[in-house]
Amino acid sequence: MTECRGTYYDGHTALSRSVQLLVDENELLIKGHEFERRYPIPTLRLSPPVGRINRVLYLPDGGRCDLADGLMCGDMESLLRPHGLSHFIHRWESSLRRAAIALLITVAVIWAFITFGIPVLAGQVTEMIPPTIELRTGEETLNLLNHALLKPSHLDADRQHHIEGLFTTILRDLGDDRPYQLLFYHSPSLGANALALPGGTVILTDDLVALAKSDEELIAVMAHEIGHIKHRHALRMVIQNTSAGFLVAALTGDLLSTTSLSAALPTMLVESKYSRDMERQADEYAVHYLTQKHISLNHFAAILNRLTQYHDGGASKERVDSWNLYLRTHPTTTERIQALHLTRRPTEITNSD
Repeated sequence: MTECRGTYYDGHTALSRSVQLLVDENELLIKGHEFERRYPIPTLRLSPPVGRINRVLYLPDGGRCDLADGLMCGDMESLLRPHGLSHFIHRWESSLRRAAIALLITVAVIWAFITFGIPVLAGQVTEMIPPTIELRTGEETLNLLNHALLKPSHLDADRQHHIEGLFTTILRDLGDDRPYQLLFYHSPSLGANALALPGGTVILTDDLVALAKSDEELIAVMAHEIGHIKHRHALRMVIQNTSAGFLVAALTGDLLSTTSLSAALPTMLVESKYSRDMERQADEYAVHYLTQKHISLNHFAAILNRLTQYHDGGASKERVDSWNLYLRTHPTTTERIQALHLTRRPTEITNSD
């Protein structure tokens, strides 16, 4: 028989009693001054071990005993749960090596969830968002960009109308009834750039239009941006970066509060933090259209090369920093041109300027 001392509480009052506990294979006896209780061993529950904190024995009638004898606890645990989960956890907590292994496993699981789980969940949540919410998000994002980065375009009206005609032709060929619009802006901060906003707005900067040497190059860029809109990449990108809050909003149905979502979009769009998979998907969309229209993919390769040279060369430091961030998250120009090689005959694609 094993015995130790402890403090008994009946679970109904704050009164405590100093008691003696005696345990054998079948029964626990709790004895105090003019006090005695007996409990079958299977009805007892022992708190899990936490460092050197005294453990607690929970009784079936709502009472409890705070135990002060570690040996008693060990014997009690062997009777209650000889191979219990708490004992397993305590063994891991008591070993520095095991605790380090557990920490590494936890970090790996979190990394895997962020890397693989969140993108999958973001894609599913994106499909739940109604088009009206997406359109409103795009409008609010455009308002914020107008105040921060965009200035009126310097392109003459004839040039704008000509490019709008190309854009309209692309939409007609694709048969997409989404309410797209093409807008032109001057932006020293963005330089030669194109943006795809949620809801169907495509923005071309004056510098990008000036950089293009043919209508076919502009068509390739616009088809690429339409691909981003078609696959709702901007929304998905923001959801991945604000996944916790947005998932709560989706689960609670509070999808009308898009102000915070819109506030996050301009920075992300300017920094071009589309994932590599999103960029490849938009490239494939553009390639599919160019192939259907029998437009050489050389034009797409040429504008990609020229954009890289522009942002690596005579651009301001602000735009170079932004482009370096772009390159860290995007497929490189070489990778994208190699993908074009796989789409068409090798002799059809060259790294032309």
